[in-house]
Formats: sequence, structure tokens, C-alpha cells
Amino acid sequence: MAADNDVLPIVEDYESLLPTVEDYKRGLLKLEKKMNPKQREMLVQHYGALGHRLTANQLAKKVGYKNYSGVNAQYGILGRKLADAMHWTPPPPAQASFSIAAFYRPDARHPEWRWEMHDNLAKALEELKWVSGPRRQTEITVPSMAPTEQPT
Repeated sequence: MAADNDVLPIVEDYESLLPTVEDYKRGLLKLEKKMNPKQREMLVQHYGALGHRLTANQLAKKVGYKNYSGVNAQYGILGRKLADAMHWTPPPPAQASFSIAAFYRPDARHPEWRWEMHDNLAKALEELKWVSGPRRQTEITVPSMAPTEQPT
């Protein structure tokens, strides 16, 4: 699908392009000692959100940033490091943080970008025991956070 200046192309089956649970586990273990505490806490908090979905501002509040800009920067850095550790390249035109989550543009119902952690990453965090408690079901949707389009 062609894109104009406002909309990135949509990958119809982006999940098939993502790393496996094992890839994520290997990548996370390579980075474990190199991650700063905020980066790891961001992963844990993102995992803990209902459906693994939240906005940058919501994540910022959970980890102690004033606003979304710190979270954006840290997820970009972490996403690039994770992709490199897994020897994986995000599909064009995805940004480095696509190795962590899919991103849904703001729309009439959702005034902020919505971030949804990839299920394989969530499973890897569980298997590595970086998170505890029951996993939030990705089938559950919250009307204000439910995706209405494919991620960019």
C-alpha cells in the first residue's frame, strides 16, 4: 500500500516478521547487564499494562519520567540494541523500537499514539522470569486502547 506523507505503509501480517520467543530471550540475555534500570522497568511496566497496551505518557508516569520524550528516547535506544543483539532488522519503514512494540497512530478516538508490546517479547519476559504474576491477555481490549488499524 502506498503511503502519503502522514501515513506509513501498513504491513498486513507484521507478526510473521517478528523475532521468535527464543530470539527475544537470547537478545534480552545479551543485553541484561547493559540495560539501564529505567529500560528494564519500562519493559516490565509495559508488560503489566492491560493487553500489553499503553501510551508513551502512561508508560512515562509508571517509570518516573515527566512526559513521553524520555520514554521515546529510551525505547528507541533499547529497541536498536535489542534488534542488534538478536541480529534482526525491523521491516522498513519501522523504527528501531518496533523490535519492542507495534505503534498505532492517534485518531479521533485515541488522541495519543498507542503502543502494544509484541506477544513474543511478552512471552520471552515471562520465560526469563523478568515478570511475575498472571500474563495480561492480549485478547482483552479496552475501548480507548483497542487498535482500530494496523500498526505503523
